[in-house]
Amino acid sequence: MTDLFLREKLETLDGSRAGKKTGAAVRRRDLAAIVLLRRPVSTRLDGSPTADDFNKLQADVAAIFEALKLVASKVKP
Repeated sequence: MTDLFLREKLETLDGSRAGKKTGAAVRRRDLAAIVLLRRPVSTRLDGSPTADDFNKLQADVAAIFEALKLVASKVKP
């Protein structure tokens, strides 16, 4: 591989080739929070939800939100 080709690949990965690094690559470990999400505890309902149903759904949404916050903190410029 030529030095020019390697430089292009590196600039593409770190995002500097695109300008403001908005196109930078993300490492798999930066997305680990999403991969490690637990299985949802809420279930599909046919009738009105109980307080317990609501609390399970709220816990699921909170877990997703926390995982997304962790990912965002890793990938923000």
